[in-house]
Amino acid sequence: MLETQQRRRVENRAEDLRSAAPPSVTPEPSLDLKPLLADSDDEDRRLLARNMDPTFLTRSFRRMVPLLEEVDFKVVRAEPEGAVTSIGFSGVGVNQYGTLQASTFYLMADYTAGTAIVARMPGMSAVGLQEATRTQPVHFWTKEVWIEHVAPATGPVRGEAALSVADAQSLRSELITTGKGSITCAVTMFQEQRIVARGKVTFKLRAWAPPATGPKPAQASDESKAGSAALIAGLRGDEISRDLAGAEGASLAARFASVSPQVPSMIRARSADAERVLRVGGRRFEQVVCLGVGLDYKPIAFSSASQRWFGLDLPPMLEIRARREARCNRKSRNFQAVPADLTSDRWGHVLLESGFDPAKPTLFFLEGVSMYLTPPSLSALLASAGRLAGSSASCLWMDHVSDELLTTEQPHVVRFLEGMRRLGEPFINGFRDASTVSPEWICEERVGADQVAATSEPVHALYYFSLLRPRSR
Repeated sequence: MLETQQRRRVENRAEDLRSAAPPSVTPEPSLDLKPLLADSDDEDRRLLARNMDPTFLTRSFRRMVPLLEEVDFKVVRAEPEGAVTSIGFSGVGVNQYGTLQASTFYLMADYTAGTAIVARMPGMSAVGLQEATRTQPVHFWTKEVWIEHVAPATGPVRGEAALSVADAQSLRSELITTGKGSITCAVTMFQEQRIVARGKVTFKLRAWAPPATGPKPAQASDESKAGSAALIAGLRGDEISRDLAGAEGASLAARFASVSPQVPSMIRARSADAERVLRVGGRRFEQVVCLGVGLDYKPIAFSSASQRWFGLDLPPMLEIRARREARCNRKSRNFQAVPADLTSDRWGHVLLESGFDPAKPTLFFLEGVSMYLTPPSLSALLASAGRLAGSSASCLWMDHVSDELLTTEQPHVVRFLEGMRRLGEPFINGFRDASTVSPEWICEERVGADQVAATSEPVHALYYFSLLRPRSR
């Protein structure tokens, strides 16, 4: 039996990396984004009313978090004055099972508070859940949850939360001036008219901005970058990647695959082609450079005494990589971590200072990057790599999608792109011939993911792996 006034406090550390409340559709380039205004206008309020439709929110939440369907979570009301949700406790054994109630109250508090915050913020959309057109997309992360159990629940529970006008205005000002913010929202949970629990949820928020140069925007939080790296490792499927991903990466990968089922096969196809290049002709390269190394397994699997590997990424990501390598006892034999920001034009200098020799034959890897950058940003990144490729024997391997993938009306492809947007990973750039991207490089070889994966699935047919060499100087 649960004790009245029992208090439970749950803190989510950065390594948990669980997306909070509503994630939302991160925009693609064709979407017309609108910066958050100090004072919302009629358009903001009109779009908010559309985005907060309870039926739509319920369906979206359940799609993104399948457990919510298991507990019959519903958004009953989502208006500026407050949010109301419900969970359908069956009443079977709930008096005895404190853990069941604790986890259910946690879920209800988290998503009810998140809904209430977005409902009070015209002009803002939550990344992963809502339409981003003419809004400012914002990422949510749960920082802290506090739950007070007041009485046992023996039937359906209703959650209520509201954000004050003053708190909403303070959050709006933070997002406008700094691009990030923190907010706490109280939640009360009822069975009929009786209070069964109270809660407070604190979120971290960060405004989404289109990527500049580099695999991930520099302003993205450490949680976001680490979560993306764990996700990709979880999707790869090889033993090393599974160890680096851990349970968190496996969970993220399962969620991702449920929305975009083509992704695991696409990730494994690109790993297979990158391995092919390393196995067939990789020995001729004295150096290998991973641009945005994240939790890439290749430095562990392929580095050797005769081939030096460099992995560029932001310092927090490299620290996470080092911790995970140590945790699973995986170590690269000849690997130099290079703390560098690929959004800066100084990353090449940092690489040189780390011992990189431009005169040596080098293989550059640009994996999982090109489709997220604007054409000028990608061209600039390739140009910087080209200036470091002093040997005519150097090459650059990259994966990319065709421009046709972004414009086709094939149902399978359209659904795939919609799924990627919902997951906060919109494709914004595509090209068939990688030679057209940068004057520094010419495409020597292009292989389709459909060939590597031996499939006729239409998205794979528009996904390529290209090997580039420096143009004659």
